[in-house]
Parts: sequence; structure tokens; C-alpha cells
Amino acid sequence: PHTHTRYNHVIDDPSMGFTRFCHGSRIVGYEPRLFFAMPTAESERLARRMGERLGTAGSEGAARGGEAAGGSAYDRVARDEREAFVRELWLPSRNEYAHPGAVLRVMNYLCFVNSKVLARQGQRVLASHKPVLVHIDYHADVVPRLRAAAGFLAGQADALRQLTAADTTTHAAARPPCAGAREWNGADEAAPAVRAAVERSPWSWGGVPGFVFEAGGRLSTPRGA
Repeated sequence: PHTHTRYNHVIDDPSMGFTRFCHGSRIVGYEPRLFFAMPTAESERLARRMGERLGTAGSEGAARGGEAAGGSAYDRVARDEREAFVRELWLPSRNEYAHPGAVLRVMNYLCFVNSKVLARQGQRVLASHKPVLVHIDYHADVVPRLRAAAGFLAGQADALRQLTAADTTTHAAARPPCAGAREWNGADEAAPAVRAAVERSPWSWGGVPGFVFEAGGRLSTPRGA
């Protein structure tokens, strides 16, 4: 059945005996670049708060040194926008903060399609079903995917065959490599929180004592280190 948070589908295979039913689920993602809002006071409050958050995030990013603060300008704006959107929709009211009150509803992912669904299920699922809107958000090679989507919506049945599941280009140059120097052991010991964890050891977890944080990132537990 459909719910507002996920889709649960069941496959029935009688040959599997008592394990004949196999459940699977699709977890949704909330994307601030593709959403529809009804003209309500709650929607207006959400939009206003997102604007305030993004304005603050933009000022902080400029103060930290522009693009050096976290990738390209586009990546930084997209990250801040997504964080503001999710925070305002998911965090509950607390202390002096009140939730904007907007209620979430998930759109049909086959009607409002992102580029991941388009690439992986487009040729099979969308062959007889045209989406209302296509959003290129999972891939970096935007131009060829936009062209394929435009051709498909225009009636070109084979337009999606040229798409690959993975990117044909990447943003690797804008991101640090994974095989970097491992210098975190010594550097993190200077952090106040890490130093306090070491100095105040031993700790208990779930009522079980004997957890000791040691220098160099070592953790000793009742079951070993």
C-alpha cells in the first residue's frame, strides 16, 4: 500500500513456502527544487523561513571565504537550500521555535520523475506512461539527460535508450579525493569535546560501565578495544 513516507510492495512466490512473501520498500526524498505548495498561511511561513535560513547561510558562506567553504557556489547553494527545506519541514516545535505547520504529501514518483528513475526505469516503466514533470537532480551530466527527457516527452520512443544509470561526467575535480592523508588522529585530540571525553573516562553505555576513550582515537570497552 501507499503511505505518505514510503511505498511497500510485496512479491508472492508460493515455491518459497512460509517465506513466500518478500517485502520491499521505496524511501522518498524531499527535494526543495521540486515541490508544490498550496496557497496557505503554512506554506507562506515555510517559504519565508527558508528565505531567512538561506540568507543567513549565504552570509556565513561568504564570511568563510566563498567557494573554499565547501565546493562550487552551485553545490553550496544546493546544500544550504536542501538543509533549510528539511529542517523546517521535519524538526518539531521546541522552546521558542514553532514549526511552520506545513503538512507533507509525497507526489507520485512516476508522474514527477527525477533523473534516477528516468535512467533506471524509464525504458521499462515509462514506456506507456508519460510523466508530468522530469527533474534532473541525481546526475551531473545534465545536458544529455535533459535532451533525452525532452525527446521522450516529445514522442521519441527510443530517446531514453541512450541514458546510462551512472554519470558520464563527474564533479570529481571539485571534491577532495578519498585517498588523502590520514592526519585526524592527532588533530582531533585538540578539540575540546574529544579532550573532555578522554579526561573524563571511564564512561558507561546503556548502564554498562568500562568504556574508556584513550589518546589516538582508541576506545577500550568491556569486550575489548
